[in-house]
Amino acid sequence: MRTVLLVAAEPFELKYVPRETSKFRFLNVTGGAGPRLAAAALDKLSTSFDVVVSTGMCGALDPSLRVGDVFVAVSVNGVTCRLPSPQTPYRSGTLVSLDRIVGTVAERKQLAD
Repeated sequence: MRTVLLVAAEPFELKYVPRETSKFRFLNVTGGAGPRLAAAALDKLSTSFDVVVSTGMCGALDPSLRVGDVFVAVSVNGVTCRLPSPQTPYRSGTLVSLDRIVGTVAERKQLAD
């Protein structure tokens, strides 16, 4: 059985994730928004895992994304990601991750560009 580490900003983003399936055991870690806080949460782990998945809410910069859409990042903040082979339809593209909420329309447009 493979162990999947699921990293999210907030606990509610992991609410419906099962603890285990016939193929996978899931470890859930939350630590706040952005890469800095995700890294800090990972540093506290003392267990091993096979795969890391960053999950949660996103899409504020792309008006074509809808609630429930699956988005698979090809890069995060300029770092290339290894793409999985999802069994369900998904969208892909560049992901921007920040340590804060983007507060203005102008800043969202700048990040989207």
